[in-house]
Amino acid sequence: MTGIPDHDLLLSDPSMIGRPLHIGFVGAGYIADWHARALRTLPSLDLLAVCDRDASRAQGLSSRFAVDATYTDLSSMLAGQRLDAVHVLLPPDQHFAAALESLDAGVHVLLEKPMCLLEEECSVLEERARRNGCVLGVSHNFLHYPIYRQLKKDVAAGRLGRLDRITITWNKDLPQLRGGPFGSWMLQGSGNIILESGVHSVAHLVDLVGVPDSIEARADSPTELPNGVRFFRRWFVRASKGALCVELRFGFGPGFPEHSIELRGSAGTATVDFDNDVYTVRRHLRLEPDFDRYQRLVTEGRGLIRQARRNLARYCLSKFHLSDRGNPFAHSISSSLASFYSRLTIKGEGSSEGDFSRTVVRTCNAICAAAGVEVSGRKQSPAGSQHRPAVSPAVLVLGGTGFIGASLVRQLLREGEAPRVLLRDVSKAPLAIREAGVDVLSGDCRNAADLERALEGVRFVYHVARAANARTRSEYQQLDVEVTRNVAQACLRAGVEMLYYTSTIDCYYSGSRTVIDESTPIDPHIHRRNLYAQAKAASEQMLLEMHRREGLPVVIFRPGIVIGRGTSPFHWGTAFWAWESICRLWGEGRRKLPIVLVDDVARALASARKVSGLAGESFNLVGDACLTACEYLEELQKALGTEFDVLPTPAWKLFLFDSFKWLVKLMVRHPERRLPSYRDWKTRS
Repeated sequence: MTGIPDHDLLLSDPSMIGRPLHIGFVGAGYIADWHARALRTLPSLDLLAVCDRDASRAQGLSSRFAVDATYTDLSSMLAGQRLDAVHVLLPPDQHFAAALESLDAGVHVLLEKPMCLLEEECSVLEERARRNGCVLGVSHNFLHYPIYRQLKKDVAAGRLGRLDRITITWNKDLPQLRGGPFGSWMLQGSGNIILESGVHSVAHLVDLVGVPDSIEARADSPTELPNGVRFFRRWFVRASKGALCVELRFGFGPGFPEHSIELRGSAGTATVDFDNDVYTVRRHLRLEPDFDRYQRLVTEGRGLIRQARRNLARYCLSKFHLSDRGNPFAHSISSSLASFYSRLTIKGEGSSEGDFSRTVVRTCNAICAAAGVEVSGRKQSPAGSQHRPAVSPAVLVLGGTGFIGASLVRQLLREGEAPRVLLRDVSKAPLAIREAGVDVLSGDCRNAADLERALEGVRFVYHVARAANARTRSEYQQLDVEVTRNVAQACLRAGVEMLYYTSTIDCYYSGSRTVIDESTPIDPHIHRRNLYAQAKAASEQMLLEMHRREGLPVVIFRPGIVIGRGTSPFHWGTAFWAWESICRLWGEGRRKLPIVLVDDVARALASARKVSGLAGESFNLVGDACLTACEYLEELQKALGTEFDVLPTPAWKLFLFDSFKWLVKLMVRHPERRLPSYRDWKTRS
């Protein structure tokens, strides 16, 4: 992919884009936030509409970026808005259909990588773009890193000489492997990860050498996921182009992150370090060998210091909105979008950069084929959602695929009680519970009709779901408090025998040395605490008020620091983890922690339905106080065979740092500039 437009030129010359273009997003997940922020750095581009099947996600993105229109289906957005371009920001298995529909509506399309799953689908989109006079683009943003562009210039100028070897490394922990969600597309097939994450490195391969002459691949370090998929945590790929050897290395397990490209040539070597945003070239100097070695090291060290200072300065300036280069990943997205929009004209012939992107897709599939690993296509409705039991289950679990919820479902099954689970996406149901006869029902807790259907024949309801994607006060209100209200009202209408609600011990103030039990009131100054604690406390108060006024049969459980199989041992209840090797203790770390095993929580929840007279009560779920934070970390270091940097941190230091961040947010009018709370830090420590 050559001839990438200069990003700064595009920013300074709006005439290169023309009149303001109206943009729509289909997909409001993680990458959509990056695209929305990138649009703000480019002139003459207006984000008018957001579409996502999950209405709350669409509304959340719209509220964060002041977008007026939200939709839950693409057809309605295309019909309801006069759009010039659509960004397809969906999982890869949905790219083809969304792009095809948009192109048929006469709209320019920018796809997130990969272009599609199959080379044939890419060809169809290219042909449709040409026929309809649309521009079709694919965002391979890592091609737009300035340090990578410098590498390309040095190769073209012959600074490295004749290339002999290229090594592309992607070693990054994939957190979903520890705790899910396992329903995401990249975990639906053994080879999907190559088209989801590996595609970045494959794009570099194709950009640097073109179509490889041969490909060998090996996938190893397999692990069985709860959804039944065999996932490979390490991949080794060897490709050739003439005499040039290219190696790709992928690692998706825990460890120090590495993302780099190394080139070796007859005249020198070059390294692009994406994680640190630095570029290094090694060439011989006009000196004797020993002096040459010394001067090269000095020059290289000075270059790294210069780049480190530049990156830090850009980061600081970006926090005050004085630079858009503070985050290299964000800048690469902006540059990728600028490249796409520089090709748009109001009246022009259709165009596509599909040849490159199609080659990337073909190469990804060739790697999987060489490794003997299949790529899963479109999500199929799991068998568990097809079969409905003859008798309605007596138990409904909301949040049944989460950490606590999944353990609760397993416990109920051990007790001979096959529950019903309500999921927005039934593909996220683990294979084990589908095969065990769990009634997996598709629906949304925010929809009264879905709740009514889920409650048919149910006696007991466990509400263990949480607002995983909530960040702002309004999102916590909508996704946590209002959802809980919907569930409670539905339970009243259905006449269930009991609703069991899981809250958190974070509702308490634990900054004093008093003993906390069920008679302890929630923090009287809860409004000065974190948003999660506030939302849980508000839900508790609402449920107890409904119990008093309307007779809602409800029991509240407050689990402590829940650990166990299925989640990361780097729990933020034990320490503040900057990295997996560096953590700040909440205080001195010498007080016993309220730790509880997830299976013990599940047993307590499951046992509650066998006990009468609990309505209106609340219970704290914690184990014996046996470990301090320091002792927990000592045991964890022994188990992992590694050493942590453990930093005791008093509450006042955490508060001062939080206050500094708040002042910066205040100065730049950050939308989430919430007043820092010493009380919250004191509670943690």
